Amino acid sequence: MLENRSFDHRLGFSGISGTDSVASLKTSVKGFSGRETNSYNGKTSTVSHPAHYAMAVDPGHQFTDRLCQLSGADAKYTPGENYPSTDNSGFVAAHVEACSKARLQRDVAEILKCYSPEQLPVLNALAQESAVCDGWQVSMPSTTAPGVAQPGRFGR
Repeated sequence: MLENRSFDHRLGFSGISGTDSVASLKTSVKGFSGRETNSYNGKTSTVSHPAHYAMAVDPGHQFTDRLCQLSGADAKYTPGENYPSTDNSGFVAAHVEACSKARLQRDVAEILKCYSPEQLPVLNALAQESAVCDGWQVSMPSTTAPGVAQPGRFGR
């Protein structure tokens, strides 16, 4: 089921095009240009393909992991205040942390590798013939693991 793979990991390089369901205008998936980057310890890594079919390390699912992934390694959140701006700059830093916890040495850019359309032909064919929502955003980034919210952690 491609668990822990985001829309971008699966369809970011798909180039799928179709018709907008509201405006009836031609549109295409807002995918990657191939110029998106993350920097860590002075090294810049670029989004690329192909990806490995299995990830050696599970990306973090907790609130602090998402905060780092979306807003950068130095991002801070104080309950009751606005969430920091998101620029997706911390995925490599979060991956390095997950590898460290698992005591594994991995390529830091591994987390930025996405599937090519040739790797997922059935998924790409289904997406081409179906409705695809590529601009969905949550109102408050939080844990991605159901049932593990920690009371008090989110200002409750």
